[in-house]
Amino acid sequence: MIQSGVTLFTLPRLTAFTRDRLDDGIDPILPLIKTGEKESVIDGVALFKEDRYITKINPEDTLTFSVLYSNFRTG
Repeated sequence: MIQSGVTLFTLPRLTAFTRDRLDDGIDPILPLIKTGEKESVIDGVALFKEDRYITKINPEDTLTFSVLYSNFRTG
């Protein structure tokens, strides 16, 4: 896990990204990672539509997004 300024966000596995990309009705997501000289931090969440990057969710909204996304995935 990588700690952002707002929350802890578990990095999705590449297989989850691929599965979501191929599933109907689920668009994949990936964390945006900002690297520095001494550390790396989550700089938001990248949203995709099929295989195209669409937009970014800011780090401040990552916690809300992860709660909503988790509830959606688990029903």
